[in-house]
Amino acid sequence: MNDVGRMILRLSSKIKREFMKMPSIKKLDNISSTNGFIIVYIYEHGGSVCQREIEERYGITRSTVSKVITLMEQKGLIIREEDLTDSRKKKVSLTDKAVELSKEFVKERDEFEDGINKALGNNLENFRKSLDVLDMYFSGGEK
Repeated sequence: MNDVGRMILRLSSKIKREFMKMPSIKKLDNISSTNGFIIVYIYEHGGSVCQREIEERYGITRSTVSKVITLMEQKGLIIREEDLTDSRKKKVSLTDKAVELSKEFVKERDEFEDGINKALGNNLENFRKSLDVLDMYFSGGEK
């Protein structure tokens, strides 16, 4: 039976649920795992990125990123402002609250990733290659 897509979707849901159990995420009400990933991405890129970088990193549309960013602003996690070098771009920066959360989240995420890597064992490299192939396929690569 060809149900690889369903298996990937199911696994994705399980991973998101596990992330939501992390103590750093539980500290903030109504924060999603996507918010957590975005916060850490910004944190690991110096605390400030252009909105476009988030779109490209997570493969989501401009309107979706805009909605997510607006909600994160309302939660006091980020600040959105015009880029001083290009007024057409929006710069997204972390608040002090989000920086502190990021420090904890990075540690917890790394432990979580180590567990996944150990579970995959010798299959890890093949799994990564397969994910890259699927990513290219859905990004308009060879079909």
